[in-house]
Amino acid sequence: MSTAHQALRDLERSGAATFDATRLAGDLSPVTRRVRRHRATRAGVGSVAGLAVLGAGTYGVLRWGPDRTVAPAVTSPAPSGSAEPAPTGEPSPSPSVTAPELTAADLVIPGERIEHTIARIAETYGASETSVREAMVLALPPEANGEPEGWVAPGDYPAPATAQEAAGMLVASQLHNLQSMGVAREDWLRTVTLASILAKEVPDPYDQPAVSRVIWDRLDAGMMLELESPLIYITRADERTVSDDGFAVDSPYNTFMYEGLPPGPIGASDLGAIDSAAHPSEGAQLYFVRDPQSDAVLLADTFEEHRENLIEVGLLDE
Repeated sequence: MSTAHQALRDLERSGAATFDATRLAGDLSPVTRRVRRHRATRAGVGSVAGLAVLGAGTYGVLRWGPDRTVAPAVTSPAPSGSAEPAPTGEPSPSPSVTAPELTAADLVIPGERIEHTIARIAETYGASETSVREAMVLALPPEANGEPEGWVAPGDYPAPATAQEAAGMLVASQLHNLQSMGVAREDWLRTVTLASILAKEVPDPYDQPAVSRVIWDRLDAGMMLELESPLIYITRADERTVSDDGFAVDSPYNTFMYEGLPPGPIGASDLGAIDSAAHPSEGAQLYFVRDPQSDAVLLADTFEEHRENLIEVGLLDE
């Protein structure tokens, strides 16, 4: 065998041994976690979102926030660094079991209610929901007024060792998002509230800056926001059937009845939604609708253009 061939064989053996020694040899969770997270985000909304021209009662029950579970342990083969066969009559080495690393992204999903996040943390760590909520409240800034809804955020960092530490860390993650995006302290509540609406209305992060611009333009123009997500939050229409009378609830979360943003967040949000809320895209659109089939967001400058968009996506008869 030539020297070149021998060098290639040595390189092959060295590469195989190096790969066997890595976590990817038996556990692809570092790669698949990002894919799962993207798919969960895209699948998080199963209904139309947009400025409701037809009236809130026509939307019926909307379903958001599919359950997300931590991936199970993965069985990986033992490293094959040695070419020596196992002695005859002795059992083969047992496969090693490696649990995927738990991160903050496994504990909170953008768009979900705080009660579901608390329940997931409690179940994951074997703690009580009361102790988890108390830990969150202790970590809240004064701007939250003692209510953790919307003040938690996912992240790619490893989850802490205890439920109480995890609860506090998720709040710290949202505060870090606000600070890293340069949001002034006096705008924290408003930004977190708008970000939570974006997470519900348009879960695709690429569309969030444009919808943020629509909401800000309507606020600046003194127009009703007419968003169904805050109304669904307060009526819990994502969990039960609500009649037309139920959608007429007199609440500041009913943006068909009250001007401005609702008084607080309606769910969790992430760094992208905070960024979009604080830094909307350029433009002057006043209307948007999300195609229930393709998830594409259609913008409009005028009511007539918006009406045409509604006809195009099948939400209004011509």
